[in-house]
Amino acid sequence: MKTQSALCARDVKQLLKKEYPTIQFSIRSDNFANGNSVDISWNLGPTTDDIEKLVSKFQYGHFDGMIDMYEHSNMRDDIPQAKFVMCQRECKTKEEIENDKLKWRDPKRRNLYKEEKTLYHIIGRDLCKAMNIEYRGLSETVPPKEFQHMIRGYAYDANLQALVYQLLNPTRFMDGYHGLRKEKTEKEEVITNSFELY
Repeated sequence: MKTQSALCARDVKQLLKKEYPTIQFSIRSDNFANGNSVDISWNLGPTTDDIEKLVSKFQYGHFDGMIDMYEHSNMRDDIPQAKFVMCQRECKTKEEIENDKLKWRDPKRRNLYKEEKTLYHIIGRDLCKAMNIEYRGLSETVPPKEFQHMIRGYAYDANLQALVYQLLNPTRFMDGYHGLRKEKTEKEEVITNSFELY
């Protein structure tokens, strides 16, 4: 007999396959003391927000940190649910994914690709080129002050990795990363010092 979390994972898988037939999702169920979970992960494709909105009905409550208690705020009898439904999108190149598989089989194996070939570095280099600044790595390169408006939530000079994350997070990659371009207004006017990924 299948557990409630396994049934929930099955229904989540069916829903995601229907909504995003070209995206490969990894869906795992788990049972633990006082609860269960369904973990969803995928590479590129829809944003984490897209998937969280789609699968939120499968989580029967939420944890309220103010009172340090889990509240059963979304209980339903018509579908199987889990205590936690966690979503995590990865942003990796095909080469990174292959290397991860090899490292999993043999942890002593060295990386078969250079770090500079990771998606974060590729986008970081493209961004530096677009901003006409030298690329010195994700942690060392600090964007000039005129680009600080692109980094939301930072009260200090953030590194390039934070800027790349801000661009990656809201972007849907239904068929991979193709490049970086300047953002435009609804009237097709180019916005200075503002970029988007496509």
